[in-house]
Amino acid sequence: MNESERTREWILAQMARESEQRRAANEAVAVRERPVRRSSGASVVYSIRLDRDEVAALERRAALLGIKPTVLARNLVRVGLAAGAGAEVAAAVDRIEAAIRDLRSLIP
Repeated sequence: MNESERTREWILAQMARESEQRRAANEAVAVRERPVRRSSGASVVYSIRLDRDEVAALERRAALLGIKPTVLARNLVRVGLAAGAGAEVAAAVDRIEAAIRDLRSLIP
């Protein structure tokens, strides 16, 4: 297994753990609807609070992947919301990696 494959496996395992933690947290807290504050087109700006350690972890992981922390955060939210079987998480990571490769190919 090469370094890229080990990194991918580590990310998949970490995402699965985080997904389970989010699922447990969601069950413990009743979610209420909130008004949408800002939107542009099909996307909506949504602000969240993270502690310093979470921000640092997000920035480190994004740097490993060569993407902005906000892109990683958005993709982690999407993967978390779509959490299901491990195959779905793997497929989501594959799509993210493909998107990263596509974006990197645009850089001269």
